[in-house]
Amino acid sequence: MKFGIKLPVGVLRNDRWQTIRDQDAFLHFNNLVRDAASQLSALNHDPVAVAASPNRFDDAWNYEWHAVRCGKFFSEEGSYMGKYKLKRDLVAAPVEARSAYGVLVRLEEAAWRELFATAFDIEWTDQSLSAVVQAGLSWLVFSSNNCSDDGDPVFAVWEDQPLSYFGEAKDRFDWAIQDPHPLAFLSGPGEMPAH
Repeated sequence: MKFGIKLPVGVLRNDRWQTIRDQDAFLHFNNLVRDAASQLSALNHDPVAVAASPNRFDDAWNYEWHAVRCGKFFSEEGSYMGKYKLKRDLVAAPVEARSAYGVLVRLEEAAWRELFATAFDIEWTDQSLSAVVQAGLSWLVFSSNNCSDDGDPVFAVWEDQPLSYFGEAKDRFDWAIQDPHPLAFLSGPGEMPAH
């Protein structure tokens, strides 16, 4: 994140995400995500998000899932009811959307989901992992794809320090990524909604 940008305030937090279980995996993961955030920011669209899940749940079945949001462009592979087809949709997409997809491909080739799981000692079920640039800020979202009441943990991606847990976003980022402003934070007790 850049110096001087105002961060959301009053965001709900969960202490579980403060502990890194494997420092080496975390450092490797951090470098991958920092580079990806820099590349996504350079596309000069708002928002830009790339996401992946090994086992996305959509009320009917589970499947491998990838998605790209770049400004007004959105598509996904493993689409509910077959509405989108990412590779087909990218053919006519803006060059920036194709570049965002290239970032996602590089993250997947570098096993970013596995590094995240190792760093935080989690087991993949139906969750997705997303790199997001919205309103000039870079984020990483770990989302449950089968609604929970806890929210989805969001990590701030910094230019000059390791990524850090920031707070909780509204549930189901795998659906929210389709929205014009997909990342919305949950508010802490007695707080106004954070945007």
